[in-house]
Amino acid sequence: MLLITSAGAAKIPVPDLAGYDAQLARAFVRAAGLVVSRVESVPAAAPPGVTVVTRPPASALLPPGGKVVLVVSQGAPTIGVPELLGLSTTDARVRLEQDGLRLGTVERRRTPDATPGTVVAQRPAAGTLAAPGTVVDIVVARSP
Repeated sequence: MLLITSAGAAKIPVPDLAGYDAQLARAFVRAAGLVVSRVESVPAAAPPGVTVVTRPPASALLPPGGKVVLVVSQGAPTIGVPELLGLSTTDARVRLEQDGLRLGTVERRRTPDATPGTVVAQRPAAGTLAAPGTVVDIVVARSP
């Protein structure tokens, strides 16, 4: 008697879809014989709608019809620019760095109504949505 064993159905590697538009990535998954189980959106540096990673990762082996999650970019994360008015230059710099922003130009202007050494104006304005690393310029009061 001859006994033949099967290793089961052939495994299919998950395609490397990073950088592809989500619709095209779906088509590649289907063409490979796999199924997109869901699409997740995350903030990422890639343009919105572009696949950044799959789960399981590219080249993982799945059975035919195996499920793949596409992780798609929502676009770059944004940060609300904080209110800096009334802060010292040092405090403004620290606050910006804590939020992932950078201090840009510091202009000194004579301002009779403000405490010398404090921020009296900023650009972009507080509440503006900005990408990480955006430069915020400030105007600091100096003695009249």
